[in-house]
Amino acid sequence: MLPERKESEATGRIARIYDEIRTLWRVPYVSSMQRYLATQGDWLPWAWEILAPVFRSHQPQLRGWRIATEIEVAPLPAISGPVAQVFGLAPEDVATIRDIANGFQRVSPVNLMMGGMLRRVLERSDELGRAAEPLPERSAGAMPAPLPAPPPLPDFDAMAPALRVALDELAIDMADERFVPGLYRAMADWPIYCAHLVTVLRPRFDDPATRAALGTVAARIDAAAGVLAAHLPRVACPFPAHEVRAVLDAIAQYRTTSPQMIVFGRLIARSLPE
Repeated sequence: MLPERKESEATGRIARIYDEIRTLWRVPYVSSMQRYLATQGDWLPWAWEILAPVFRSHQPQLRGWRIATEIEVAPLPAISGPVAQVFGLAPEDVATIRDIANGFQRVSPVNLMMGGMLRRVLERSDELGRAAEPLPERSAGAMPAPLPAPPPLPDFDAMAPALRVALDELAIDMADERFVPGLYRAMADWPIYCAHLVTVLRPRFDDPATRAALGTVAARIDAAAGVLAAHLPRVACPFPAHEVRAVLDAIAQYRTTSPQMIVFGRLIARSLPE
């Protein structure tokens, strides 16, 4: 796993950046992409100084969220209220699970935008600095209300052995390790429902239509990031080449996991009873 600076450990300018990201992303937490950059010396302050003006316009968020909603895949089996009760889900549990799934849908498109723009800055893309028109003024009315804070993420090592084995079916390879993304780990608080999700989601990993949808959402958001990169300055990177390679590798890894969080988060939220 990549190193991270926890929100509880952030001080000074890192804490201020975290606070602004929570506000602009409309979620009550900072995700692992930014927490990773915060461990790499001055990388997060440097990147945020370049990227923040674009995010303050709300354009990356609104465009990323819109693209995410345009991707359609076959739904998961719908869960009725009585079946939810058999899974051990009270109405408040259903609401919490929906908020968790919606949180990943909200964070992941914006992180893909951030990664796509930062990659272009580091690669000194020809797209930089070519905007003919200024960014549209921010429209706070178009932004969604912040989501409530999710419950703490369950500790994978503290789970029952059978549940760990089941969740490992949804693991991906990241940084030379097997990794269960947070969307799936969060469901471990409801073991029977979690086992159901493993059963219905694992075949989607190999389903051609679903895999195509994951590729499409990544490609469309990356293209939108390229359009917005026209508003970014062409700047010299002050960091050594090996650090640049490490950050580009991390961006590529998140580009693999984030489409899953978008598409599968949406499937989970839509399958829940109202």
